[in-house]
Amino acid sequence: PRRCGHPRPTRGTLRKVYLRDNPFCSLCGEKATQIHHIKPVWKFPEDEMRLYNLISGCDKCHLRFFHLGSYKSYCLDIKEKAEEWRLKREQRP
Repeated sequence: PRRCGHPRPTRGTLRKVYLRDNPFCSLCGEKATQIHHIKPVWKFPEDEMRLYNLISGCDKCHLRFFHLGSYKSYCLDIKEKAEEWRLKREQRP
């Protein structure tokens, strides 16, 4: 039971709100269409609905970079790597 009296958000609600607040792909800067779980749900189910475990992405970057080309793979430091690439994009000529 939740102490605050509010219902627990559903995956759909969380996705909608997260993409509203994070509308661009964290890696390439294009429009975000995906929410990626940094810690995979199949391995860390307790973190499925935690904001710290989410990063926004586009269709192109989701599999290729966030999953390293395979949905069996994951990158726990993807937020840091995405930030590095964001800075590189901003500093390019």
